[in-house]
Amino acid sequence: MLAESYLPLIGGAELHIYYLTRELLKLNHDIRLFTNTIEDCPSDFPVTRVPWKPSLQGLLNHHQKLTGFCSEANLVHSHYSHRLSAMAVPVCKKLRLPLVLTLHGLGTLDREYYPFFNRLTYKFFRRYSLEAADAIISTSPELTGVAQRFAPKEKVFDIPNGVDTALFAPPRNQARKASSERIVLAVRRLVPKTGIQFLVEAIPGILREAPETRFVIIGDGPLAASLKQRVLELGVNEHVSFRGAIQNEDLTPFFAQADVVVFPSSAESTSLSCLEAMSMQKAVVASAVGAFPGLLGDDERGMLVDLFDSHASNYLPPASLPVEKINALSEAIAGLLGDDARKSRLGRAAREYVVKNHDWGVIAKKTLEVYESVM
Repeated sequence: MLAESYLPLIGGAELHIYYLTRELLKLNHDIRLFTNTIEDCPSDFPVTRVPWKPSLQGLLNHHQKLTGFCSEANLVHSHYSHRLSAMAVPVCKKLRLPLVLTLHGLGTLDREYYPFFNRLTYKFFRRYSLEAADAIISTSPELTGVAQRFAPKEKVFDIPNGVDTALFAPPRNQARKASSERIVLAVRRLVPKTGIQFLVEAIPGILREAPETRFVIIGDGPLAASLKQRVLELGVNEHVSFRGAIQNEDLTPFFAQADVVVFPSSAESTSLSCLEAMSMQKAVVASAVGAFPGLLGDDERGMLVDLFDSHASNYLPPASLPVEKINALSEAIAGLLGDDARKSRLGRAAREYVVKNHDWGVIAKKTLEVYESVM
């Protein structure tokens, strides 16, 4: 298994790799991981951490270590269509090993706002790795569309992201809240594409309709300081709690207490946090971009809000949204907070859908079928 980034960095792709590997180990497969992330953390399987050094000598050293790592493998499974996947291509050809790629956002979705040289190398890595791969696993319809620009359809397999449905399960005997307080939860990196800045702008409108609402924001990132400042400027700081980054396995109590979970993203391949919220049987409000329409349906398993002009993912969202878009987000959240029957219906449908389609056991078995097709 190859991964550009991995734990302890927290993100959907990093957690995808961890959970998939854990399930494959349960099925008696020997999995070893090679990553460029050098920060260490406890692991149930061997992890080789090699930092990337942008120089000719660094490239040669990386190639040598990657070749040695792959020399005992029967198959190489790389995540992202980025630098490490491109480096794996000549290694796999030399060792005559099949190469499987799983696509996440990094390296695959177009990023035309990159500087020219970065954009050039980005597109090279993508084309080179996608054209050379023996099989490509796409985690969302949007990524499938990109993959099929570079590889024949028969090479591309649609296998969505997964969730631990046993860990993220609704509590059997959840205590009722003592007050009429409602909780809106967001579990997101505090970066532009996750759209937490738009949720913050929507808070005053939500409070006008549901004044006893509390907003819990879990995650960290470069926008943290500006978001906290904006909360103060809007005069809603008493209603907002920033909890910072929290380990994935410690999130269940926060999901359990939430009334609505919000994902106002401008870009999303398949949101692991959204799957976790759905698995916890929670009502979800999300922007109608990327994978969210497929996950939530049309008011079947959650609510979609048209926040952006396009439904395609955009990693460089607008600095602000028109007032009518912010109002639409406020109205969707406030309306759902006041409709217990609808919240329950959406939550139950979400849980049923996730257990059937996104449990990691299901995902691991589908991944093994891809392995078998190229061995």
